[in-house]
Amino acid sequence: MMRAFSKVDLEIAEAGFSCRVETDFDRLKEDITKTGKPLSPWFWADKYDFNGHNAFCMVLEKDGQGLAYICSQRMDLGARTLEQAYIQRLKALYSHDKTAKLDESWTCEPLQDVTGVVAYSGDAVTHPDLRSCGFSLRTLGLVSRMSLFYTLTYWDDVNWIVGTIPDKNIKRGLGWAYGGNRCYAMSEDWEVMPEDGRGKLNAAIVLSSRKDVLWTAKTVIANRPSE
Repeated sequence: MMRAFSKVDLEIAEAGFSCRVETDFDRLKEDITKTGKPLSPWFWADKYDFNGHNAFCMVLEKDGQGLAYICSQRMDLGARTLEQAYIQRLKALYSHDKTAKLDESWTCEPLQDVTGVVAYSGDAVTHPDLRSCGFSLRTLGLVSRMSLFYTLTYWDDVNWIVGTIPDKNIKRGLGWAYGGNRCYAMSEDWEVMPEDGRGKLNAAIVLSSRKDVLWTAKTVIANRPSE
């Protein structure tokens, strides 16, 4: 895993960027807002007790400026399936919006197979300065792999990495850019979308098991420079 991490880190350095890990989510909220997309409630410090060990954000930088971000937090599902925990979390996060209405009868069956300790990966965003250079998609793919490899070495009890992305990005075939080995459309169904989520429509979910990530690491190491 660390060999693959180092290889991707070198590729990022050769492209003129660097990566670092940030755990101060008050600072991240301010920095990510500068990209034009506010930090989602999944990573608001006033909703969670981020203690420097239960969450982090992989930050791509150039000359000290953050250009791409992927945040992760550890979640122990206990006796719940991911589907149950995900719906409960959505209802709690958007409880402040009294107009929002989630269709609780909707079922995303693949999430029922995920249990135990997982890492939720979200807020994968890029800064306009990076998008204007034409590097956005490629570098997001690199940072997502850095985040995958780091997550499973940082939390050795995590067996799944899960995340949500706009459903339209699944239709565009971009699940891989967010580090997802498995992609499922419509992980949720809103009858009335939360006010701060109206731009994304119903989310799709991306999943990677520990075995999936180990395979990704193996392929990263095996790829020849010409590839």
